[in-house]
This record gives sequence, structure tokens and C-alpha cells, in this order.
Amino acid sequence: MEGDSVTLYTNLSEIHKGDNILWKFGSEKCILAEISTKYGFFSTFDGPDGRFRDRLKLDNQTGSLIITNITTKHAGLYEVKINGVSLKTFSVSVYAVNVSDVTLSWYKGNSLLSSISVSDLSISLSLPLEVEYQDKNTYSCVINNPISNQTQHLNISELCHTCEDKGLPLFHIVLISAAASGFLLIVAAVVGTFCICKKCRKNVQRQKEGRSAALCKPKTRQKLKWEKCRYSTGTGRSPKHTCSKMPIVTYKLFGAPKDQTMFLKKANHSVFGESVSVMEGDSVTLNTDLTEIHEDEDIVWQFENILVSENNGEAGNVTIYDVPDGRFRDRLKLDPQTGSLTITNITNEHSGLYEVQISGAKFLSKTFSVSVYVVNASHANLSWYKGNSLLSSISVSDLSISLSLPLEVEYQDKNTYSCVINNPISNQTTHLDISKLCHTCSDQGLPLLYVVLISAAGSLLIFAAVTIFWIWKKCRKIDQEGKCSC
Repeated sequence: MEGDSVTLYTNLSEIHKGDNILWKFGSEKCILAEISTKYGFFSTFDGPDGRFRDRLKLDNQTGSLIITNITTKHAGLYEVKINGVSLKTFSVSVYAVNVSDVTLSWYKGNSLLSSISVSDLSISLSLPLEVEYQDKNTYSCVINNPISNQTQHLNISELCHTCEDKGLPLFHIVLISAAASGFLLIVAAVVGTFCICKKCRKNVQRQKEGRSAALCKPKTRQKLKWEKCRYSTGTGRSPKHTCSKMPIVTYKLFGAPKDQTMFLKKANHSVFGESVSVMEGDSVTLNTDLTEIHEDEDIVWQFENILVSENNGEAGNVTIYDVPDGRFRDRLKLDPQTGSLTITNITNEHSGLYEVQISGAKFLSKTFSVSVYVVNASHANLSWYKGNSLLSSISVSDLSISLSLPLEVEYQDKNTYSCVINNPISNQTTHLDISKLCHTCSDQGLPLLYVVLISAAGSLLIFAAVTIFWIWKKCRKIDQEGKCSC
């Protein structure tokens, strides 16, 4: 390749005394280099037009010729003679290649799974592949350019391992333990306070004999006396609970009693339009927006004013029709709960206007304009652009594979970047706002959760220490004065 170096070998292990080696180039047989052990010189020449200037080197041991930084001007026929005898000829071809793009691909066996191409060679290539540990298929990664290609086979057993549950990190365990210890200290302090006060009361009672009540007698709670409630319902009134010596509580009931019948006046004919687009071979459901079908409701579905299905709510009968030309045969399903119509394995001949009529408490009508499109979405492309220039792209033929295409930019980069994903059906473009996605990083210290846990644990420990000190001080005062002040 142009710009590389090439060595033309004489196949000699060493030059013997008295040997004369001569290198010639082209049809004119111009001399490029000469070695004479008899006269002891090693010489290289630039050629008639100087095209070999500073490009030729001789191997002092074997006499081989080295051409550095070769160009297309150096292509041609080379000949080496030893002691006047033509030993070897070389036909040198030099090709110039502009390595403008590199492609990285994943294969499952011989089938292409995904590929990514970049024209900017400064961008690092990354193409994810998701496989299961027990997948027995053979996978290989191929990277190539116009000059060469390289293949790396994937050994799943060496790269994928089952993960062990390592539990919580040590730092989390320490924090949780500290919080739990603080909580236990508080509980211990409260229990200790209660026990000391109880003991204190007993001691004072013993010391103050003859008193009718202890100094630490708790207040008695007043017991409330409740009498039985009677339930009464007044005519035309809401039910009431009435109790003596307690306030009257009234419960407001919503909805009419069973002995009262509510009649709904039929509403005017209501029409709602909805457009539905579906790919050929898929299923589509035309929803009635009902949660359930009442006994007095009848549902009728029509296609281009031709009856295709009906549901009699009172009789509970569901009927589906193929229409005269049979285009709906084995394709229609009716939801028995909501009356929604499902069309399976839809084709272009099922495109058109569908109407549902619901008659019952009120009459409703809803129309659907169904369009069916035919497309072979066999692949998808994901690309990054800098302005209008393509930076990198990835293409997959297996649509079950998730696409991922990394882009590395600097925070102060003022260029505009956009991500485009497309397939034979549609395309979508998302523009990259670096100021929203990239931010300068600062040392934020410990996460907020850790700070809160540490602060809580510290506060609990301080509170427990203060509580214990207060209890000790009170007990000392009690011993000195002989009375309980808890």
C-alpha cells in the first residue's frame, strides 16, 4: 500500500567475499544499488528522475533491497544480479487506498445479526450483543475496511458467568447496624426510666407509711358508658343510627333503593370517528369503550354498511358473519364482556369503514377508518450526524436485537448532533442538546441517603446519652431527698 515499506529479498543468508550484487529497475535497467565486496562499497542511487531519493536501503548481511515510503511511481519490475547472473526478479504493484470507513459486524453462524459503520476514524466502535449463558449458537465479530478484515470468535463459556448474590455492601451494613444500635439505646433508655420511676415509687411508699395514696399515682381515665343503639329508617329519609347519651350520626347513602326504578331517556344519535393504521398480517381491536354489556344493550358491527357481527345482550347471543365474499372468514372475534371487535391476520381487503351501534339505555354509534399497509421491514438503521455529515451508523436485520450506538462529545463542543433511526416504514430524528445531557462534575461527597442515616444514628446516640445522664441524676437526687419526682 502507498506509504508503506517493502523489502525485496535476495534469499542469501550472507554475502561471500568476492560477491558483486547489482539491483536494477524498470525496462531501462537503471541501476538502483550495488554491493562490491572486492572493492568494499555499498551504494544506492536516486534513479534518473530522483524518484528514489532517500528511499533505498541495503541489508549489509544479505544484500536485500528496502524501499521506504513507497508510492505508485515506484511500481514496476525490479531485478537483482549476483556476479553478473540474474538471480531474481520482482514485479511490484503499489495501490493507493483512502480508508474512509470501517465496519464492525456480529454474525450468528453465517447470518448477519447487526453491523455498525463509521466514516470518522477517530470515533471508537462499540456494538453490543446480548446472548444467554446457555446459548449454544456460534457468534463471531468481524471488523473490516477496504484493505483487510479481522474475525474474532465468541466463546460464551469464557466471557459469561453466573452471578452470585453478594448481599449488601459492607458500608450499608455498618450504617444499618449503627441506626439499629441507636434505636435499641433509646428503647433501653425509655425502659430504664420506667423501671427507675417504678422502683422510686415503691421506695417512697415504704418510707411514707400512713399516707392514703402514693405520690406517683397515675390519673384514672373516665370510662364512657354506651347504651345500645337503635336503627331506624324514616320514610323518604336516609338511615340513621340513634343512641342515648351520644350524638346522632347520620350516614348519607348514594344511589336509589331497589324498589325505585330509574329510567334514562334515550340520547340523540352520537357519532365518534377514529382512524386506525395497522400492518398487514397483524391483529387490530376496535374498542367500544364499554366496561361491560348490560342485559338491555344490543351491539351491531357493520363493515361498509354490511353486517359482520351482532350481540344480543338480553338473549346473550353472539353472531359473526363472513360477509358475501367470505373475506372475514375465521378472522373476526367479539369480546363477550365489552363487545369490542378484533380482526386477526388482517389484509388490505379489510381496509375501510367500520361502524358499531349500541342500543340500550341510550343509543351510541362509533366509526373506525381502518387502513392496512404492506411493508417488509427487514432491517433498521441507527445513525449519528454532526450537522449534515454522517458520523456513524448501525444496521440490524434481526429486529429483536436492541440498537445501541455510542457517541463521545466534549461538554464545550458547539457542533449540532442528531440521532436518526429509520426503517422502510418511517424515520425519527432526535437532536442532541449537550447543555442538558452533559454537566461538569463536582465532588458531591457522600450521597444524601448516607448523610441522613449517619446524622440519624448520631442523633440517636446523643439522645440516648443525655437520657441516661438525666436518669442517673434523678436517681441520685431521689436517694438524697427520699422522695420520688418522676
